Amino acid sequence: MPWHAWFRGRPGAAAEPEHAPCVSAVLLQRVGCLEEDPGRTLGPRRIVGLIVVIACPGVAAWSGVARADPVELEEQDSQVFVRDDGTADVIQTLTFRENESQGRTSIRRAGPFFEPIHFNRALLRDGGREVPASAEPVGEGYYRIDFPGLETRAGGRYVLELHYRLDRRFADPTSREGQELLAVWFNPVRWTMPIGRSVIKLVLPLALPAQVQRHEDITPAMVNGLGVLTDPDVLAEQGHWAFVYTDFEGQRRLTLYARRQDLAREAVHLVRIYVPRSAIPGLAPDQVVAGAGMIDTRLRAEGGATLVGESYEIWNNVHAVPGAPASVRLRAVLRFMEQGRRNFVPAPSATFTGMAMAPFEQTCALRVGSETGACTATQRAGETVLELDRETSAGQPFELTWDSAWVFTREVVVGERDHVPFVHLGLNGPAPEWAPRDATSTPWTITLHAGLPLLAAVAPDRPIGSEVPLPLELAVPLRNQTLVRPANPNWSALRYSPRRDWPEAPAAPLDFDVIVTGPPGQQPLFTVLVPARPLGVEIPALMDADHAAHNLVAGRGTDRDWEAIGNLLQDLVIALVVAFFLNGPLLLGWIVGIGWLLAIIDRVAKTSLFFQVLLPARRFVWLHPTTGSLLGWTAVLVPVRLAWLVLAGLFALVVRLLRLHPYLDLYLRKKGPKYVSPEITVATFRKEGYVPELEPHEGALVLHRPIKAVNLLVLAMQDKGIVEIVSRNPLQLRVVDPGRATTAPEKVLLEALTEHGTLRKDGVQKVLEALQAALRPKTWRADPEATEASQRRRAWEAWDELARTPPPLRPIFFDRRYRDLYLSDTFFQSYDQHLPPVAAGAPLDSPRAVLGAAREIPMVDGSRGRVQEMAEGLVESIERGASATVDRLEGLFNFDGDSLAAQAAATAGREPSAIAQSIAVGYDACHSACHSACHTACHSACHSACHSACHDACACHSACHSACVSSCAGSF
Repeated sequence: MPWHAWFRGRPGAAAEPEHAPCVSAVLLQRVGCLEEDPGRTLGPRRIVGLIVVIACPGVAAWSGVARADPVELEEQDSQVFVRDDGTADVIQTLTFRENESQGRTSIRRAGPFFEPIHFNRALLRDGGREVPASAEPVGEGYYRIDFPGLETRAGGRYVLELHYRLDRRFADPTSREGQELLAVWFNPVRWTMPIGRSVIKLVLPLALPAQVQRHEDITPAMVNGLGVLTDPDVLAEQGHWAFVYTDFEGQRRLTLYARRQDLAREAVHLVRIYVPRSAIPGLAPDQVVAGAGMIDTRLRAEGGATLVGESYEIWNNVHAVPGAPASVRLRAVLRFMEQGRRNFVPAPSATFTGMAMAPFEQTCALRVGSETGACTATQRAGETVLELDRETSAGQPFELTWDSAWVFTREVVVGERDHVPFVHLGLNGPAPEWAPRDATSTPWTITLHAGLPLLAAVAPDRPIGSEVPLPLELAVPLRNQTLVRPANPNWSALRYSPRRDWPEAPAAPLDFDVIVTGPPGQQPLFTVLVPARPLGVEIPALMDADHAAHNLVAGRGTDRDWEAIGNLLQDLVIALVVAFFLNGPLLLGWIVGIGWLLAIIDRVAKTSLFFQVLLPARRFVWLHPTTGSLLGWTAVLVPVRLAWLVLAGLFALVVRLLRLHPYLDLYLRKKGPKYVSPEITVATFRKEGYVPELEPHEGALVLHRPIKAVNLLVLAMQDKGIVEIVSRNPLQLRVVDPGRATTAPEKVLLEALTEHGTLRKDGVQKVLEALQAALRPKTWRADPEATEASQRRRAWEAWDELARTPPPLRPIFFDRRYRDLYLSDTFFQSYDQHLPPVAAGAPLDSPRAVLGAAREIPMVDGSRGRVQEMAEGLVESIERGASATVDRLEGLFNFDGDSLAAQAAATAGREPSAIAQSIAVGYDACHSACHSACHTACHSACHSACHSACHDACACHSACHSACVSSCAGSF
């Protein structure tokens, strides 16, 4: 029986694609696309309506395919724990993204579930926020999932988590070749929406041997030894499957992990595996297990319990096994006042900073009133639970003692204090969400048994003041806010000696305890900096050597510091000897790795970097300390030579930049200027052959392409996050962050925008003037011809490099080098030759989508041409095949109406056509704003107007269509 679930959406939001009707002529009349009188001459609006009617079937089909579901199901994860009677505990998580603008606080119908079912926990996560949820039956196996503490929002990602027990048998008796088997199976929820990824973790009642510490330790022989048989047909349907392990109820159990990607609507994800009949000796005889017994034996917690007292003891630097890394032990004594009833408590949410808990070493003890009870720390559904041997009742006090072991992780951050490596040891008591605290109860205490020696001789069992030095540092709370007292030491199991590691320690050092007391009702917090060496934490080699050298120079060196320096020198000598004899292979590796790059640089720049770095002798040398090709340290010195060349290059670049200034250039010249007899000359700052470094939009100005300069400026502002291009034609920008505009042209362009994000009529001229003003300081001494040739070469080389790039990688190359590619005069011809077209309606989220979008338009002579729209809607370039149409359109465009008169004369006095009139009227507005910038700026102005009107009409159709159809994905 599969799950079915629907997400609530607005009524009538969408429909199945096959039921999507086309927009009728009546609806088109209402939006002004058609006129009721068929005898009237077709005007622009009628033409638009006719285009919409012709395109209606395609638009309707597109709208059906693009119908958005109420939510996007990204992943479902089902963790199924098969119990000893064949029933199952399930943790179901569903990750979804909200698509509806109207938020939801519930899922009205989820199911039908396998019944009988008992929900233990339900919650919804929104990032770091977590709210409780509830499941209420609505009949026939369906449940309503409510999460009133949170309302979803469009675009948000949420995780729904359900914990429940299914009193149904998921192990069916069968046999194969005389062997009695059980077919263990599970199929999770089946959705009416596609799912990005579905994961099933089927935890089998088969215990793995103790040597399994990693998933990779599970071998085929081990699985075969457990008598497990797989179903080839089921495994073939999985995108990925593997045998892993799961810790459950004190055992490390074999688990089948199965994953499928991109599940279609209503798709079934089934897993099935066969285990020996003896694996579940207590298998229930019936398919549906009686619920009463199952309910009585499950964990229960009703009502609340208030934390009225808490104390903690921390044993630092505990070495249970000599030579092994140290661990930290924690004992938490928690006293509660029961307000309901329960037979379990989740493990306390106390955490240590930079540490990982070892759950296999957790133990607990129970005391209810004056009676002593039993407590067991078990793993249930991936969580640690303290199970009680009895059930508490309202008004009854009880006390839990929880012991746990912690170890430092490999990722622990090692710091330094006074040239001593240390780590943070911080305890955060249980969070308020775990259990509420009574502010009128007794204060909490934290006692740290340091496991470190006192660095001064003091009397035992007496509090010591702040004047006694300690080998650790208190951070929260501070030293003067805590109590420190000596304690009897136990140095026998430690990896270090107080006199060996702390020379200043007395001959008979004492251990010490740190005691912190805090106000009731607040979460206990404690942080201390402890030395890293006694804990066995891995210390970076350079930090260890630096600290050891400092201690030796300062006269505070210990035997361990001398050992560290000796080990470092020994490793260095061994490394040098090995590098001497492996010089040949290492040098060959450098040649393969960077030699080809240096060779290319040498060929282009006419240098000799390859020999300077890799073969300083410029020939093969058998043996030499610094230039040997086979034996020596030539390979070791390669990084040093590279660093020297880089520094020398940077210094030369700085000198080159300084010499751009005429006075500094005169000062830095090796020789003074030669004497020339005076004569009358024309003074100029121009320097022959000098080409300055220019921005792409400045290069477009040098090439006399002002509109391309504006286009590149707009794209650069979008890359910097200043604006966002909303529409290509007409240009419409949305200002995102005006504070990022730092140059004068950027600020002028922002000032030239209207409140709707379009450029005013005089805006282009102002932007071009600002670009020219910014260009002058860079070109006052440049060679104009050389500079222009450099920019053209810059574009040609970019297109040549793109042509050599494999076709699948060309779009990526275009987005990276579009600033150079766009400078070419044959940009669109080269684009069509080397790159695939981009749809006109493509999102404007990349330079290629902005510069390469193409669409077809009807021409005056009845043919169809292909137009590529520029970035800001100021320029449209007609492709090679439409050149005749361009000439014809230009004959119609004029400010004083001469073109219309000329056309009337050419057509024997007949009035020009309606489309010619609309072209002339639309052209006048655009031409007056753009003609001074570029003569070919508005070849397709009339087409742009018609296209915008048509686009709006299609948008109306899509909106009306979505409002008229309904969704089958959910009902709320």
